[in-house]
Amino acid sequence: MELDKSGLEDRTFEVLSVTNKRIYTFICNMDTNVSRWSQNAIEYFGLPSEYMYNAGDIWKEHIHPDDLDEYMEAYNKLWSRQSDEQDFEYRARNKDGEYVLCTCHCIIMHSSDGEPELFTGSIINHGIEDVIDSVTNLHSAQDFMCRLRQIIEDKTTAVVMEIAVNKFNHINVMYGYNHGNVVLRKLGEELKKWYRSADMCTAWMVPNLRLYYMEYGMKIK
Repeated sequence: MELDKSGLEDRTFEVLSVTNKRIYTFICNMDTNVSRWSQNAIEYFGLPSEYMYNAGDIWKEHIHPDDLDEYMEAYNKLWSRQSDEQDFEYRARNKDGEYVLCTCHCIIMHSSDGEPELFTGSIINHGIEDVIDSVTNLHSAQDFMCRLRQIIEDKTTAVVMEIAVNKFNHINVMYGYNHGNVVLRKLGEELKKWYRSADMCTAWMVPNLRLYYMEYGMKIK
């Protein structure tokens, strides 16, 4: 049976669906009950298709049994028009049979005549670490360590440099965390300017700020 994809074939959705490995978008036409899901979600959770009919029943099969009642209560409030917006937190089973923590924000979008038209939202997979830190725009510490372990296992030559920034916490205490984040972002930008050949740069608070530069695959004479 060919699905009715009306209202779902938007190029903006394609952009949103592939730009983040851990945040998945979905949209459902409430008249046809046909949904479109991010390709990353399809691959990670082993869902049948990008376009699905009655995706709610398909997705609930992935919800952990202990979380299902609470999930269905919030879900039914949306579909029964009791609410236009809901937040969810639950564990979902991926294609390997493992459960990962997910948070989800859903809203109902209305047509010009005020009728519910689209059921849409985003799911954050907390089982996947971000490769890029959202504050510094540098590689995340987890990704840096993963790459470093791989270099050690492969016995690849590499250079790692540490830059210490003392008393960084004083900025947070005196001016607040928002100002501290601005400083972190600026330091990240400067680090990438200084070391344009770097394969990876990252920043850690351990407990004072440390910036790390890494270049690998170098030939040592």
